[in-house]
Amino acid sequence: MKNENTIFYILGAIILVALLISSQVPKETGMISLTPHYYKEGVEVIPEQRLFSIVTPPGGSYDQILFDVNGVATGDIPFSNIQVVDAYPIVFKNSLPTNFQSSNPGQSKKLWGEGDYVAMDTVQFEGQTINFWVEVSAVNDYTGEIIYAPRAYSGDITFEPEILEWGYETSYPIVLSSTDGIFWDGVKWTVAGVGMVNFVPGFIVEEYDFSWNYIQSYKPGKVGCVSGMHKKDGQWFNYDICDGYVYEFNNDWSYVTNYYIGDIGGWIEGIFWVAPYWYGVSDYSNAIVQFNSDWVYTGQNWNIGSEDSLPKDIYWDGANWWMLGASTKTVYKYDSSWSYTGESYPIEFGFGGMFKKDNKWFTVGNKEVYKYFAGTL
Repeated sequence: MKNENTIFYILGAIILVALLISSQVPKETGMISLTPHYYKEGVEVIPEQRLFSIVTPPGGSYDQILFDVNGVATGDIPFSNIQVVDAYPIVFKNSLPTNFQSSNPGQSKKLWGEGDYVAMDTVQFEGQTINFWVEVSAVNDYTGEIIYAPRAYSGDITFEPEILEWGYETSYPIVLSSTDGIFWDGVKWTVAGVGMVNFVPGFIVEEYDFSWNYIQSYKPGKVGCVSGMHKKDGQWFNYDICDGYVYEFNNDWSYVTNYYIGDIGGWIEGIFWVAPYWYGVSDYSNAIVQFNSDWVYTGQNWNIGSEDSLPKDIYWDGANWWMLGASTKTVYKYDSSWSYTGESYPIEFGFGGMFKKDNKWFTVGNKEVYKYFAGTL
C-alpha cells in the first residue's frame, strides 16, 4: 500500500508540474500568413519570379512593397484583441497598424493590408535580401487567455539596385524670366524668382497645377535676391543671397520672420530640410553647410568642389543626396553622408533649381521648366 501511495504522489506531482508549465507557456492557435503587393509609381505590378525568391531585376520592377497580414482561426473559438506583437525588419514593424482585430470561429480574413498602412519604399532595402516576418497575438474570448499564432514569413525577397536612365523629355513655359527655386508640395508647383513689381524688380512667387498651367502669383516682398526655396511644415523659406537672410513666410506668403546666415558659407544657392537639420549649398565655398531647425550653424560642412565649382541646388530623395552643378552641367549623386557615389547625369537646361517627382526631375530656368526622365532600365 505504501508503494502504491508513493506512486500516486509522484504521478500527482508530475501532473501538477505539467499544468503549471502549460499555464505559463503562451498557447498557439490559428495561422498567420503574409501576401506581398508590389507597386511601381503608385500602381500595383507583378514582379519577376525566380526560383526560391522574388527578385527585383536590375533597374527595379517596383519601388514600393506592402504585405497583407492574413489570419485563419482554427477550432471553434472566437478571438479578439488581435494585434501585431513583433515584426522584421524594424521599418516593417513601425509601419504596421496598431489597431485591434477580431475573428469568429474558423474564420479566414485579412487582418491588415492595403489602405491600413503606407507601403514601404524599396530604395531603403537596395542590395539586401530580406525575409520579412510578423508575429501576432490574440485573446481567447472564452477564457481570456492571450494566445500566439506561429510567426509568418514572406520568404527571401532580394532588392537589387536600380539602374537609372536619364534624359531630357520636354519643357513647360512659365511667366517668370529669372528663377531660383522650384518645389512640389503634393498639390501644386511653386517657382520663385525676380520679376517686375510696380515697374521695379522684386521677389515674385508663381503657382502652377500638376500640368504646369498657371494658377496665381504672389509678391511677398522682403527678399531682394532670391536664391533657394523650400517648404517645411506648411511654411515657406527663401534665402536672399544679397543680404544673407533666410526669410520665413506662411503658406499664403505672409511674412513671419528672418534668420541671418550670411556669415556661414556665403552665397547659398539652394536649401533643403531633412529632419532635424537644414542643409544649404554654397557656390562660393563649394560646400554643403548644415544648420539646426532655427538656422544656427552646427559646424558640419562637406566639400563638393571636386564635382562642380558652381553648385546651384540640392535634393534629398529619401536615400541619397543630389547636387545640381552649373559649371559642368551635371547632376551628381551622393550618399547620406555626402560622399560622392560616382554616379552623375548630364543636364542641358535649367539651373535655377531642381525637384524630383514620380521619377522625373524638374529643373527651372528663365521662362521655362524642363523635365528629365530618370527612371529605370
